[in-house]
Amino acid sequence: MADRPSAGQEQQQDILSTLGKSQEAVVEAIKVWVETVQSITPKVPPAQVPGLDKLPKPEEVVANAYDFAEQLLAGQREFAEEVLRAMSPLMPGEHEQAQTGRRVSREGFVTTFLMSVDTHGIRFPYDLKSYLLQEVIKSDDEWTAGPVEASSLVSQAEAILREAFDKVIRQAMDAGSDEVSPELLDRVLHEVIEAKWRCPWPFYFC
Repeated sequence: MADRPSAGQEQQQDILSTLGKSQEAVVEAIKVWVETVQSITPKVPPAQVPGLDKLPKPEEVVANAYDFAEQLLAGQREFAEEVLRAMSPLMPGEHEQAQTGRRVSREGFVTTFLMSVDTHGIRFPYDLKSYLLQEVIKSDDEWTAGPVEASSLVSQAEAILREAFDKVIRQAMDAGSDEVSPELLDRVLHEVIEAKWRCPWPFYFC
């Protein structure tokens, strides 16, 4: 028998469905607009179109498209963060976790953290989620069987990871680099988790 989806999962599916319909509506509106413009544009040779020389060059169009894409991605990220904040009442708080023995899943913790990271345009040219799950955060069994105070330690773990990521992003920016290598991230994580925080749960280094 298939597991019944939780209320949180149903809410997520509703949001994704709404987003998909909204995106389709925007695309269709753009298509209609383009068709309308084409229908009223005079069918004359380009050389005879008044003001043709004032139209943007192809490279300018590309540059503007990238600027627009950057703003769009920033807006999508802000929207995603707003969605997470709006859905927070559906997620068990510390008191409820203590009563039910439940806490956010290991994968959910990593996913939510990565969605909140501000990279300032610095790239991580590898799968960060897989790296954190395989090399940094303890296994599913160890996560589930964590200490009694694990709920509060999850919040601490997020603060530690945020400190490490902020540090490594600053180092990349200071070095004039636009990306963070796996070696640099690994070194900084060890420095922050082991040297400063003395390796608390739920990190593999401990």
